[in-house]
Amino acid sequence: MIKRNLIIIRQKLLLYLAVTFAWFNLHAQGGFSQLYNEGSGTSSVLYDHPYTLTAAQTSSANGTLDILFMKIDQNGNLIDSAVYSEDTQTVYAGLQNCMIRSGNHYIVCGRRSNLPKYEGMLLKLDTNLTIVDSVFFQIGSEWTSAISVSQAKNNDLLVAGTIYWMDSVIMRRRKGFLAARF
Repeated sequence: MIKRNLIIIRQKLLLYLAVTFAWFNLHAQGGFSQLYNEGSGTSSVLYDHPYTLTAAQTSSANGTLDILFMKIDQNGNLIDSAVYSEDTQTVYAGLQNCMIRSGNHYIVCGRRSNLPKYEGMLLKLDTNLTIVDSVFFQIGSEWTSAISVSQAKNNDLLVAGTIYWMDSVIMRRRKGFLAARF
């Protein structure tokens, strides 16, 4: 009886593995590898079927760094691009998971250098990569950076990041963790 149950369990496991590998084989076909001359390293990639979106750092004529958004099709062809810049400030996209899809919009988190401090930021883009809204925030007067964003079930945006401040006792910068809800 136990031997028969083990055989049935083994058969189910093998069938499950076969179906799983077949699914991966069907969905892993294709792909692309493309070099784009704009941008200096992609900090975030978002797959939004059938497109891939990226947020890369790029430089502007006025000497600041900007964010280059690119929309790429499944073959690696550039469909659309847009640059977010500010006249006198450098802007950075966050790191891993800094770009999400939220309804008919994309949300990107990051920071801008509002010297002498940094401000965290959230950008809301439509599907044509046009910025339709933005939020800038700072914890006190400390350097604030938004690194990662996710969306709660009630559609609130949850942001994780870092805070830097000067410790007057040891005379060094200290680092803390930022958690925010918008």
